[in-house]
Amino acid sequence: MDFDTKGTDSETELICPNCGKTANYVGPKFRAPKLDNVKAWKSLEVLRTLGTLHFMGFAHDKITIPESKKGLDDLLISMKLSCEYNIRRWLSAEFDEGNMEQIKYFSDIVKKIDQRLKKNRL
Repeated sequence: MDFDTKGTDSETELICPNCGKTANYVGPKFRAPKLDNVKAWKSLEVLRTLGTLHFMGFAHDKITIPESKKGLDDLLISMKLSCEYNIRRWLSAEFDEGNMEQIKYFSDIVKKIDQRLKKNRL
C-alpha cells in the first residue's frame, strides 16, 4: 500500500490512501487489517496512543494485531517486559549520555503501559 505524503521536511506526514487520515509508519513487516476488522483497529489505536505501534513494526519478526481485550493486554505485558529488559541493559552498559535517553524512553513506555493496564482492570 502506498501512502501519500504532505510536507517536504524530514517529518513528512503520511496520509492513508483509503480514508485520507494521518497514518503512522509502523515498519516493513506491518500489514493493515481489513477495514471491517474493528477489534484490530481498536487495538492499533491503543498502541498508537501509547507510542508503541512503531516498536511493534521493528522489534518483532511478525506482527500479530490483537483482536480482543485479553490479546491486547497480553501484548502490552510482553512489550512492558521487553522495555524493562532494555532498561536493565542500558543501566548495566558503560555510561554514555545516550544511555539516560534510552532509559527514559523505555521508562516512559512502561509507565504508559501500566496506566493502560490499570485502566483496563477498572
